[in-house]
Amino acid sequence: MDTVIPEEPDGALVTGRSERGDALRKRHGRTMDAATIHVYQDVGASRGNYLVDVDGNVLLDVYGHIASLPLGYGHPSWSEALRAGDYDWALAHRPALGVAPPAPWVDLVERAYLSVAPSGLDRLLLVGSGSEAVENAIKLAFLAKVGAVRGTAAGLSDALAAMANQQELPNRLGIASFEGGFHGRTLGSLSATRSRPLHKLDFPAFAWPVLPFPALRFPLDTFAAENAASEERALAAAEALFRQGTCAGVIVEPIQGEGGDRHASPSFFQQLRTLARTYGVLFLVDEVQTGGGATGTFWAHEAWGLADPPDFVVFSKKLQLGGVFFASTHAPSSSYRIFQTWLGDPFRAAQWDVCWRVIQHERLMEQVVRVGRALGQELERLVERWPRHLSSPRGAGTFRAVDCRDTAHRDTVVARARAVGLEIGGSGERSLRFRPALVFGRRHAEEAVGLLEAAVASAS
Repeated sequence: MDTVIPEEPDGALVTGRSERGDALRKRHGRTMDAATIHVYQDVGASRGNYLVDVDGNVLLDVYGHIASLPLGYGHPSWSEALRAGDYDWALAHRPALGVAPPAPWVDLVERAYLSVAPSGLDRLLLVGSGSEAVENAIKLAFLAKVGAVRGTAAGLSDALAAMANQQELPNRLGIASFEGGFHGRTLGSLSATRSRPLHKLDFPAFAWPVLPFPALRFPLDTFAAENAASEERALAAAEALFRQGTCAGVIVEPIQGEGGDRHASPSFFQQLRTLARTYGVLFLVDEVQTGGGATGTFWAHEAWGLADPPDFVVFSKKLQLGGVFFASTHAPSSSYRIFQTWLGDPFRAAQWDVCWRVIQHERLMEQVVRVGRALGQELERLVERWPRHLSSPRGAGTFRAVDCRDTAHRDTVVARARAVGLEIGGSGERSLRFRPALVFGRRHAEEAVGLLEAAVASAS
């Protein structure tokens, strides 16, 4: 039985009105960049899987604020928790959690975050966003690698070299990443990002190595030999690089989200992890977009069946805060090495605490598997009906994608989809990505594919 959200609309309804939205965009654009904004939402009217804009248009939201909505809009559990006063302590002020945290913070972190820790990883760093999480995972990897290579505590000469930006050992190491990967926009994470030139152009970057990503072609049975060869080439390139001894770590997404919903097999990731361990390269898994249950397992890397856990798992989005899980063996040898003022936010952690309780109570992980299977079948049938316009249905759980003919066609389909009531996003050069909330049900999947078909028909 799919979750039912009280007062959720019966379906999408677009009137075409945009007066209030246009006025807000004009005001907003005077002081900030409003060009990327799809819609101004009416938060009070939005419910469940439906985003209602300020002009009363109702859109079925499968974009989910770029995969950031665990429970959709207006789930009653959050307002109930606030009315009960469960989190009043988190509303008083935003504390510097590394200096003077409120006493309930320890219980909240254990209940909300340590309870979902990936197997084998017992330490946690909380920050504000995905980019911050990746940035600090990279720093943790450098601390672990440099400490292992150097073997002794840093001396005076190391400290002087650090102040002059001339550390010989750290400066000759790098973080390997993959073509098409997206890991954030801070300078360290941006150096590992490889999805679009727009993200990197005109910013300084570390000269870190890039590896080919196998990017499986679909249907898998049709391209089995080609996909296997592609993964073999990528693994050979990784081994050749790791053998040089210049990598502190390698970072990879289970599914390349921003880069176009590109996949690799569990076997590929298993072998990549083995190579990293063999050559002393720290293995970082970026689950900012995939973490939180949308792929059918709470962490997408669970589906790989790793014998040896990742060294670091990075998260954000659905979990409301950014963070890094890692093993005690990789904890910094002294405090204050990884630090910032906030180290998270009690209010956002409280939101995730409520969400996680609902996910368990309403068995939403089971719903994701069931509805994801149905959504995948619906997308396959849609591609069969429109083979000249759509291709490569793929995904896991409700984390799905389909390809359009080219970039221009994809962008037109996205615009037409919004015009008929489907809030959907693009990824990569020509993909449409589905990132619905975990409360996404079978009827929503059927409606979403119907709206998408109408958009494809009008764009073709």
